[in-house]
Amino acid sequence: MADPRIEIREAFQKEQSAFPPPAALRHEVLQTLGEASQRRGNAAAGARPNRQWLAVGAAILLTVAIVAGFMAVRFEHATVVPGRPGPITHVTAPQAIPGTDYGPPPAGVPLL
Repeated sequence: MADPRIEIREAFQKEQSAFPPPAALRHEVLQTLGEASQRRGNAAAGARPNRQWLAVGAAILLTVAIVAGFMAVRFEHATVVPGRPGPITHVTAPQAIPGTDYGPPPAGVPLL
């Protein structure tokens, strides 16, 4: 078993040799291709124009409308956030020192 492709091709040719093609096959194939190309030419002349550009335009307009809607919702409910947090007003909270780990919170102290 040298190459399976060669063996398969030889077996196929052996089977097909029992059924040779008709003598006028080339003429029939060329005639059929010519008729098909003529029909395709006639069909292309009377065919409707490609409307795929409408789908692209609709997708772009829909995308713009969705983005504008999200922006309108975002701008309508915008809140002013102060630049710096205010001082700690809770009496029991110690002044925070940046970079210091205070460990777990004590029991009974509200975290939020």
